[in-house]
Amino acid sequence: MPGMTGLDVVARLQREGIRRPTILISGRLDTKTTARATGLGVTRVVEKPFEADRLVDLIRTALLELD
Repeated sequence: MPGMTGLDVVARLQREGIRRPTILISGRLDTKTTARATGLGVTRVVEKPFEADRLVDLIRTALLELD
């Protein structure tokens, strides 16, 4: 994504009316990024490295929240 961060993508999708559960995965998570993600409505925030099972659980939870 040259020139865009994951949060830029979330903000753009929201401006276009596309709202979906979103999981932010970051290798450099800080309070500013977490606060921005929360403000944009990101469903979950996870920092690398993490176990694959954790990601599967986060995805399941996000999908269940769609119901």
